[in-house]
Amino acid sequence: MLLRRITQHIKDQNWFAVLIDFLIVVIGILLALQIANWNEARNNLVKENEFYKHLLKNLESDLIEFDTTLKYSEWRMSAINQVNREITGKDIPHVLVTPFNEVKTIKPTPKFEYENAAPTAIGFFATFEGHRSAFDALISSGDIGIIRNKSLLQELQEYYVKIEGLDEMEIRLTVFRDQLHSERSKAGVASPDEMTISELAKIVANNPPFFASMKGYWHFSEFHRRTLIAGKLSAEQLITKIKSEIY
Repeated sequence: MLLRRITQHIKDQNWFAVLIDFLIVVIGILLALQIANWNEARNNLVKENEFYKHLLKNLESDLIEFDTTLKYSEWRMSAINQVNREITGKDIPHVLVTPFNEVKTIKPTPKFEYENAAPTAIGFFATFEGHRSAFDALISSGDIGIIRNKSLLQELQEYYVKIEGLDEMEIRLTVFRDQLHSERSKAGVASPDEMTISELAKIVANNPPFFASMKGYWHFSEFHRRTLIAGKLSAEQLITKIKSEIY
């Protein structure tokens, strides 16, 4: 209809009418594009909101796992420290020295309260698996552009880099654990053996390789524990910020 009218106006050389028809066409196209942009923006807002809800569940699950992994780590460290106390009369030095000459005081380990489980506790190891299905889905879908808060996106990316670093640290930590397991077996001690701290300490005191591997495991466990604490803090901060983004 509009095309026929434009054609007729051209035949009649009614250029003003042609101009009006042309403007109607242009305005119609611009309105259609604007409506399409509005719809896309609205859909992106919905996607972003759903992503944040999914991400929030992942991070809240991470918090639970951080607490559990830290609990097991401190259980192991307290058992090793108490064995050391039985042998030397003092705690393992609660100071870490880094390659950058930084001296970091370590939070004292709590008292070990599971007396008959000492062989199990000193070699126990729980890893942090993490929950990242929301972030991985966002990356694989190519929808990363829907996140409007670029500062939050950067923090999120940095968080998962930390988690990858934690995974690498746990791989290295297994080397210390396996060494301890080897020395423990050579000393005739098995993980399920019922033995008090004092009983285990008598065996360890007469076995320098066993004692050294146990303290080495404790020392690297503290680096692991610090990384867990830092990761937990990052997760808590992200949760607070994400909740402010959800509508």
